[in-house]
Amino acid sequence: MTKRLDAVRGTVGFDNLINSNDMGTKQTGVTVEAGEGLLKKGTLLAKRPNGKMVILGTGTGYVKVTNSTANALKVVASGAETGEINLADVTPVKDATYTPAATDYVIFYDAGKADCILNEDIDATSADVNAVAYVKGDFNENHLIVKEGYTLTEADRDVLRTKNILLGKSIA
Repeated sequence: MTKRLDAVRGTVGFDNLINSNDMGTKQTGVTVEAGEGLLKKGTLLAKRPNGKMVILGTGTGYVKVTNSTANALKVVASGAETGEINLADVTPVKDATYTPAATDYVIFYDAGKADCILNEDIDATSADVNAVAYVKGDFNENHLIVKEGYTLTEADRDVLRTKNILLGKSIA
């Protein structure tokens, strides 16, 4: 059977994520942490200490007990004997002079720093997902996605700039 060569085979859509291709783009494989949900292309990712990626602005961090951590948050937990902490019982004591007792629960607020931009839609609801992300390029800031309620900071822009990810603003 013959096929018409002038027939429409597909369409190209533009997402306005890339601002300019003057410096080119570079991509790499990343692992997005389980529990991040459905993520769209253009999601700005932060790297956690475990090497996995989360949406920039994710503020869950992790919980650990220690007796030598400055700039910690002291936690008064109703379920301290079980290790479970009711977030309503958190007492902020962010103070460089605060040294937790060995029995204190300490919340390390380490959401990670801006690292890369997701290059595909993924579902990281229930399992870690290997994905592709941009690690170099010139992107439209107003088309990036961060955690709801989070605002991109100048510190985020500075970190991205050191990674050769430049942000500009488009009118589209």
